[in-house]
Amino acid sequence: MAAVERFSGSLGPVLSGSTGQEPPVLTDSGATHSVSVPAIGFNSLHRHFVLTGVTSALFINGPFHVPIPSRHVVYRCQGAFSGATSRSLQDTPSNEDSRWVSLNSITYKDPKGVERTWESAERRTRPSTADVDGVGIVAILDKPTGKEIILQKQYRPPVDKVVIEVPAGLIDEGETPEQAAVRELKEETGYVGVVSETTPIMYNDPGFCSTNLRMVHVTIDMDLPENQELKPELEENEFIEVFTVPLANLWEECKRLEAEGYAIDARVGTFAEGILLAQRLKL
Repeated sequence: MAAVERFSGSLGPVLSGSTGQEPPVLTDSGATHSVSVPAIGFNSLHRHFVLTGVTSALFINGPFHVPIPSRHVVYRCQGAFSGATSRSLQDTPSNEDSRWVSLNSITYKDPKGVERTWESAERRTRPSTADVDGVGIVAILDKPTGKEIILQKQYRPPVDKVVIEVPAGLIDEGETPEQAAVRELKEETGYVGVVSETTPIMYNDPGFCSTNLRMVHVTIDMDLPENQELKPELEENEFIEVFTVPLANLWEECKRLEAEGYAIDARVGTFAEGILLAQRLKL
């Protein structure tokens, strides 16, 4: 029997794999969806089934029963959010073979004159005309119900999770941070805006890498026709889900999303914490 079954219930995934055993058995009983497969782990955010070798009960809109341990196999399931379907770690490429990132060993002297070394990563994509690698975008919609921030969900392989992020992107050769922000916002979300503020240079993780950025604030006129009929221009390797969150509830929404298994980008978390502190301190 071919190891592929299709399930057309309200959950609607497609499971596939080749184990040399019976295929997954899927049943639909209304609001409850059950699947019996060889023992697997399940990340509900990007629909990633992987062997764990232990019996477990898993849930997404209902129970997934996993009764039979089996040999190694990866099942792939595409659900409502089109994140990555599987991930594997490869041997680390050399700096000569790496397109995006290089690993460096830095020799320096500490304040006591002791020579030390530090391993660091850096992007290889910063244009010669730019002082930063990229931009993050703060875009606020002024809705009748209150102000809402534009966020997005995007699978990030290094953390193997779907991450809650602000729109962001790398700077192209010859671009200013402001030009890059307007372009990236349009490409990723469809919104058209005007820059109102640019921050000083910020470093993402200076103990690990030299990657830096500027946060660019963009004002969006919701009366413009292009902001009412959004037309994102995603690249073929971009899978982004755009959504908005009321600013007043951003901290609680971050906690809720983390509890659901999402990762929170530091820029989003810091922004939410800043709003929380302003509320508590009555600034």
